[in-house]
Amino acid sequence: APAKCTDDTLAHLAPVSNLVVDAELARTKVTDKGMQTLVDFSNLRYLDLSNTAVTSAGAQELVKLDKLESLNLTETKVTRSGIESLQHNPRLKRIYSFETP
Repeated sequence: APAKCTDDTLAHLAPVSNLVVDAELARTKVTDKGMQTLVDFSNLRYLDLSNTAVTSAGAQELVKLDKLESLNLTETKVTRSGIESLQHNPRLKRIYSFETP
């Protein structure tokens, strides 16, 4: 139920954050605030944020996820400079960014 998933939902997952390796958050109501919570998901490898309100500011938080391998930012508000900052993560192999500014 993507419409029910918000930044608060991510905060409620904090006790099990180290167990999450794949997060399908496409079409949810997560924002940049939620990205501050996601950086505590230390084992996150795959993250889909397509069709969310995430911007470049929120995406910059994701640089801290040192195990992240794949990130989908399709139809978000992340700009080219926001995507370029993510390229400093050596484990990040794939960034999908169709229909972004």
